[in-house]
Amino acid sequence: MLERFIRPTRRVVEAATRIAGESTASQVRPEHLLLGLARVGDRVVGATLDEVGVTPSALRPAVLEATRRAG
Repeated sequence: MLERFIRPTRRVVEAATRIAGESTASQVRPEHLLLGLARVGDRVVGATLDEVGVTPSALRPAVLEATRRAG
């Protein structure tokens, strides 16, 4: 399935899949894709995070805490 995506998208999905596995999630969820985007280091994502004052290192704990509370 990943072969249908362009390379940057594949890298994000692969990173999200690894992150989901690390957290023992049964499926890749939106939060894993967000963390995958941050992990891959896309310029647009990085600039957006900078603009709102979020560092990639602070993103993961915040996302994990938010999903823990939500779920």
